[in-house]
Amino acid sequence: MTLEIGVSFARDSRPEARRSAVGILAGAEEPEALRVLARLVAEQDQRTWSSALDAIYHRLPWLGLEPFMRMDPSAESIASPEGRQWESLVSGIDLFVREWIKEKNDEMLKRWLRLPGAIHDVASALERIGEVEKANTLRGALALHGGTQQERRQALIAPTYGCNISCSYCYSKEWDKKSFPGSMSARDLDHALAWMRENDINLVQLSGGEPTIYPRFRRLLEGMRNNGIAVWLTSNCLYPQKIRPLVTAEYIQELIAHYDQESLSDDEARRRMFMDNVSAAVAAGVTLVFRYTLTRESGPMEWSKVIKAAKEAGARQLNYGFAFRNAYGDNSHFDFSTADRASFDPLFTGFMEDVDRAGLALHQSKPFPLCLVSRETLQVAIRSGAIYSCCTVANSGNTQNLTINPDLSVYPCNGVAKTTGEIINSTSRDTLGKKADALVRSLQSTHSLPECGACIMFYTGVCHGVCLAERLVAERLASGRLEGDGG
Repeated sequence: MTLEIGVSFARDSRPEARRSAVGILAGAEEPEALRVLARLVAEQDQRTWSSALDAIYHRLPWLGLEPFMRMDPSAESIASPEGRQWESLVSGIDLFVREWIKEKNDEMLKRWLRLPGAIHDVASALERIGEVEKANTLRGALALHGGTQQERRQALIAPTYGCNISCSYCYSKEWDKKSFPGSMSARDLDHALAWMRENDINLVQLSGGEPTIYPRFRRLLEGMRNNGIAVWLTSNCLYPQKIRPLVTAEYIQELIAHYDQESLSDDEARRRMFMDNVSAAVAAGVTLVFRYTLTRESGPMEWSKVIKAAKEAGARQLNYGFAFRNAYGDNSHFDFSTADRASFDPLFTGFMEDVDRAGLALHQSKPFPLCLVSRETLQVAIRSGAIYSCCTVANSGNTQNLTINPDLSVYPCNGVAKTTGEIINSTSRDTLGKKADALVRSLQSTHSLPECGACIMFYTGVCHGVCLAERLVAERLASGRLEGDGG
């Protein structure tokens, strides 16, 4: 009955009746309600079309995420409750486009940017009526594939995979022994600096391993400064005082201070070293971001210490990720294959709430399966920015996470341990990024979990389950050859 009343109001000639239709349809459980709501996004009255978008988001909050890659949905996924709602929405978008064609008002199309996950469907509807240019413009307006991310000429550099601590959950655990013995040589460092200059790199993220133990750390930073390259340093911040003069605004724009709960929680001396180094960096004009990796043992007692340290240090943002299985499968990691919504949702909700109460912004660093959180939790997380389309390894045929290893070989991402080229032959960043694209797309099209095959969020590209690095490991396990690079 609610649906019928809403449809009747939506067809009424009076604007106020159509405005009321949105509230009625928002309470209708049938998928057909989304078809009508999508049509109402074409209304001239701002309150009507804005409320219609809000109602669609309430029903399908994952549309607030930007898709990585689209695939043809399986029959099983379309038959699911979420799939039927999505199919009805797509039908309604066709109706919206028919209204748009009457005026060809570009501002009307831009309304859908509030729901990035629906942009592909709007663009496809435009293509079906021959408006290919409009479709391409709309897709290009998305932040990940056509906006600010593209303005960064970014690379990651791991000058060493050695470290001064040994985190059980580290993705590069013992890579300095198994994959990359030694650190980047002076000659290779010069080559890397020249390559970055030739390719107009304007931002470098230093990772590893622990970058501050690299013997040529000063030389590396001076090379970046002299080439006008901004540096983001990821560090466990357990470096000696002699390193502090280098962790200043002269060399480093942002410090991503990784709080290792295993090293710091019960060792006051190490914790004091961490806090002193972080405080010195802030005093030297460096922007501070905290980083925290959750494991299967993580809980409120653990993350409360991280949050407290972040507040004491003056950080405004906490980057988080769940530990994923590394290339050798020998690290402690969060096993999503055995997780369930009943246990994961309250864990994640509690974490979000505690971070929010502390006044910190929460920033996702690694993806996790969205099916493990409720619709309500997903709504809150997306609105607050705690979940977003974070994986920039998939970036329109390129990658923002192109990682240069100590031997100048290249990975698509620091966690995706498969060589896709090297910079020794002065291969361009764009060429290397495109080489990585085939591997990335192959990994993206693989189900992270058995449930992915029946999940419309997977096929529409807003959720790809676990990190691509872990998918690569899963493929190697299935083939019986679990090893670091794999050629």
